[in-house]
Amino acid sequence: MSSTVQSNTFLPGGIGSLYNNNLALAPPYIFVIILGSLIFILIVIIIIREILTSRGILKDCCNFQGAGVQCLGCQECCASCAETCDCCHTTSIESCFDACCPKRGSLEFADIITCEACCGGKGCNCCGFDCVCAPTDVSNVNCLCCACQTNPQQTTDAPPERDHEHLSSTSRLLEKQREVTEAEALLANQKEEFKLKMQSLKLRREKLNTKEHELRESLANFEKYINELDSKRMRALKRAQDERELASVKDKDIEKLQAEIDDLKQKREELLARIAKYANHNKYLEKTVETADEFQEIRELIDRYTTLKTNKESLLEIQNQREEQLEGLRRKREAFIQKKNNEILILNNRIGDLQRELERVEIEARSAENEWNFIQTTAAEKTLLLGNVILAVRNLQQLVRHQQKVDKEEEGGETEDPIQRVRQQMDKVHMFIHDFTAITNEMKRSEQAKAKIS
Repeated sequence: MSSTVQSNTFLPGGIGSLYNNNLALAPPYIFVIILGSLIFILIVIIIIREILTSRGILKDCCNFQGAGVQCLGCQECCASCAETCDCCHTTSIESCFDACCPKRGSLEFADIITCEACCGGKGCNCCGFDCVCAPTDVSNVNCLCCACQTNPQQTTDAPPERDHEHLSSTSRLLEKQREVTEAEALLANQKEEFKLKMQSLKLRREKLNTKEHELRESLANFEKYINELDSKRMRALKRAQDERELASVKDKDIEKLQAEIDDLKQKREELLARIAKYANHNKYLEKTVETADEFQEIRELIDRYTTLKTNKESLLEIQNQREEQLEGLRRKREAFIQKKNNEILILNNRIGDLQRELERVEIEARSAENEWNFIQTTAAEKTLLLGNVILAVRNLQQLVRHQQKVDKEEEGGETEDPIQRVRQQMDKVHMFIHDFTAITNEMKRSEQAKAKIS
């Protein structure tokens, strides 16, 4: 069995190239991915450059070297604020708010003051442009977009001071009116220039927004293209993995079938060896059939042998069953004998216990008989003593009754129980003796008292 794997047309080189290159992509796909990556990097660089240009970071706003003024370079604190200080051709508060670097959602009070000073304060000549600097009379001045340094020997081109002391009040008034007119004209020119600059900046911002939107769309399209390439690559890898697993399964099936073929070949060789081994037996059976009139074919002889063998096995099985039954009966007989022996032993033990119990009872009976005889001998003496006690108590009672002069009919209240009656009589005798003793003692005390008195 052999397995063939057809090459697919969606990848150059087919699946075989993927097996050989360990899932490596084809050169055209590698080239496309590298080209797309370069285009993506180029687009990102262009976007960053446009953003930096729109914020005024890449503009050369410090390219002036004048007499007494040295430009030290654009400051990093807020380079995009160059547009707010007329260094880069802008003087609007709105552009100052929009160009704060980094851009913030809310402005601080210091930012607002800076922008107001930038658009309405006094200016200094910085790098060839009019920048607002505060204060104006220091040696080092930091503009919003660049640092300027003035020489101590720098002289200003200020007009000579006029001697107002020698002018009349009318001349001074005309001079002030002329200055006001010049200031208004200068202010009007500055307003016109500011409007033109605002329009140009607005157009420039619209162009930048349009270009940024186009760049974002192109970037989104490029990302979509990259995602499609990734999805195609993943599908190709999955398909290659599936086909590789299928090929692995088929290879395992081939190995399994090959092993089965080897086993069958080995069994065939064993059977051929057995046939060669039993060839002599076949010849013997043929000769036996030829000599015996009972069998016509070898199969009949084999069937007869099989029948006899089956009968023998049946008889052996029956014999084994009978032997097992006999063995079971033998075990039951031995168990029954053992059980009866145990019962006899238990009964013998019981008889011994009963004999010992009988001997003990006989001993107790003899002891009880002796005790009864002793009781009978002592009972007469106790009965005689009890009779004497009862007679003595009765005599004492009669003496007490005679002493008290009480008749038997008048006394009454005696119980029929002799023991209880004897107790009552003893109580009466005791009471009489107690009363008599008390009277005697009283009489003795009275006699003693009389004797003492006399």
